[in-house]
Amino acid sequence: MSRQNVEILVPLQLPAAEARDEALRVLEGVAKGTHPYEHVMLTMGMRDLHIPLEGVLSVPVAASVEPRPMRWECRLQLEAEHNRQLFPRFDGTLTITPNGAHESELWLQGSYEPPLGAFGIGADATLLHGAAENSLRGFLTWLGAEVTRLVETHERDAMHAARRMHP
Repeated sequence: MSRQNVEILVPLQLPAAEARDEALRVLEGVAKGTHPYEHVMLTMGMRDLHIPLEGVLSVPVAASVEPRPMRWECRLQLEAEHNRQLFPRFDGTLTITPNGAHESELWLQGSYEPPLGAFGIGADATLLHGAAENSLRGFLTWLGAEVTRLVETHERDAMHAARRMHP
């Protein structure tokens, strides 16, 4: 099979340690299918599929996450939850990279294998060119937004708790 390499970056306005902790919690929730992550999907715009219509194709995702202790990364596998033979399977690494004291970056690096043998390889190179990578970019963007939301919620809750202790 012909694997296609992917490297995607999403900047975060968060310290790397906080981003890493929350990213791992979210990804473990996705992998276990726990609330509120039991219905996470990879999405593709119809235009990514070269269909001249507005709309989105969403595919429920199954994830496998292996944290790498003492490192700012984890191994990540993503594949369709159902009809796996019809969709690409991603295998790679999610890394949280510090970018100064108050910023970080989510890096998704790895590769995916187009489905359906030679037909899938041809479709991925022509008709579906960019669709799989765009769906991974969308997933990483969602992950970055979710991590940011969780960190901000924890900080806000901590401030409210501190104010209640010291009126």
